[in-house]
Amino acid sequence: MNEIIGKIKSYPQFMQWFEMLPEPVAILSEDFLILMLNQTARDTLKVDGGELVGRNPSEVMGYHNAYSGRLEEGFFKNPRYPDPKGMTQECSVVAGDGRHLNFRIWLKPYDLDGTRLVIMLMKDIADEKYRDALERIFYNDISNTASGIYSLMAILANSPELFKEMSPQLMSLAQGLLDDIESQRDLRLVEIGEIQPECEKVNASELVQELCNYFTHLEEGREKRVVVESDPQPCFMHTDRRLLRRVLANMLKNALEAARSGDIVTFNVRGADGRVRFTVHNPQPIPEEAGKHLFERFFSTKGKGRGWGTYSMKLLTEKCLGGKISFTSSAVDGTTFCVDYPVDYA
Repeated sequence: MNEIIGKIKSYPQFMQWFEMLPEPVAILSEDFLILMLNQTARDTLKVDGGELVGRNPSEVMGYHNAYSGRLEEGFFKNPRYPDPKGMTQECSVVAGDGRHLNFRIWLKPYDLDGTRLVIMLMKDIADEKYRDALERIFYNDISNTASGIYSLMAILANSPELFKEMSPQLMSLAQGLLDDIESQRDLRLVEIGEIQPECEKVNASELVQELCNYFTHLEEGREKRVVVESDPQPCFMHTDRRLLRRVLANMLKNALEAARSGDIVTFNVRGADGRVRFTVHNPQPIPEEAGKHLFERFFSTKGKGRGWGTYSMKLLTEKCLGGKISFTSSAVDGTTFCVDYPVDYA
C-alpha cells in the first residue's frame, strides 16, 4: 500500500489537482481501502488522513444510508472494481468531532499509469436536504391541519347550531396552523443561534390537553385513542409556549404515527422538584438500528423528506428550552419519549 501511495505522490500534477479541489475527495485502492484524503476532506471531516490509510471508509467515518441507516449492499464492500460509469449514494457521515454531515458519494474508477484506483467524490448536500425536508414536512403539516379545519367547517355548514360547541376546536386548529408556519422559521433560527426564547407563564396541563384535542381532528389521530395523565392540580411553568408546543406536538405526532389502529397512546405531564416532565408512550417498539440514529437530522424510517421531528425535538429542548430529552423502547414495553424542563426558564 505504501508503494501505491508513493507512486501517486510521484505525479506532482495529479497531486496538485487533488489538493486544489474545493470538494472533499479521497483516493481509494481498487479494493476500497483509503490511500489519502485531500485537504478539503481532512478539514471537513476533522480527521488526520494518515491514520485512516488502509481502512475501509465505512469503518472509520460512520457511513450509513441517510434514510434507512444502511448502505446499499456492496457499497464500499464490493470486491469488484467499480463500473466505469461509477457508483453513487447519499450518506450521512460522522465527522471526527461528532458532527453528522450529509454527502452524495460518487465512486469512480481511475487508472493511474496501470495502477487501478477509486476516486471518491463527496458533495455536501446538507442545504439541499434541508430545503427538501422543510418543504415536504411543512406542506404535510399545513395540509393535515387545513384538512382538519375544512372538516369542521363542513360540519358547521350543515349544522350551524353546533358552532358554539365546536368553535374552540376550530380555533385550536387555526392556532396550530399558525404555529406550523412559524415553527419552520424558528427551526432554522435555532440551528444558526439566532433565536431568543420568549418566555411566559404556561399551563402545561392545559397545553397537553389542547394538543390531544388538536390531533383527534388530524389524520394521525384517527382510529387511535389518546389518554392524558396529569396531576390533579394544573402544572405551570415559565417557558416559550410556541417552542414547547412544537416539541410536544412532535412527540405526540410521532407516537400516533407509530401506533396501530386501536392502540392507546398515553400523554403524561407531572411537576416535581422545580421540573416539569412530559412523557408520551405508544405500544410499538423502535427497531434497534433506527434507535441509534433517531435524533440525527434527516434520519427517518418513513421515507425521503422526513426525519425532522425527533431532531427538532432534541434541538429545541436542549438548545432553546434548557431541557433534556430521552427515550426507551422495547418489544415488551413499547416506546416512551420523555422531555424534562425547568419550571422557570429565563
